[in-house]
Amino acid sequence: MFLVLCSFALDIESELVRYKAYKQLRSCAESKIKNMLQELRFDGIYQYFYKYPSYCHNIRFYQDRIVIAASVQAKGNYNPTKNIVKWFNKNCDSISTGNYTIEGNLIAFSAKNKQSSGFVDWDGKIGINQIILNSFSHINGNRANNRKYIFTPFKTL
Repeated sequence: MFLVLCSFALDIESELVRYKAYKQLRSCAESKIKNMLQELRFDGIYQYFYKYPSYCHNIRFYQDRIVIAASVQAKGNYNPTKNIVKWFNKNCDSISTGNYTIEGNLIAFSAKNKQSSGFVDWDGKIGINQIILNSFSHINGNRANNRKYIFTPFKTL
């Protein structure tokens, strides 16, 4: 309703009314665009490289609230993200899986590997084409904070 009223105000001849309506629409549009850009993406993989370029941790989200995660180690000239699109999916037995929840731009999930008895808890903030995550491993007690996972679309992998 607010946007409808502002759009009608833009048609009024008073410059002051049009200016105020324009400012309201602009601020509304800017925040809406920013919120849209901070949405979780499903058309690719979030990646964090550590001990670069040796290891790459990959996280993929699905619209049905499933999340999958796996680390890949580079060996020799092997690119850790090469062919990842072919095997990094819900059907792979050697990855960790779980369910995620989102509240605003905050995300949380736990992931468990089918071959392990432990799991890892994750929480963080969704940004524009990135997620900043904290994690705690119930497997070995390791904790990591503020790791920046960069979004990589499938078409570039």
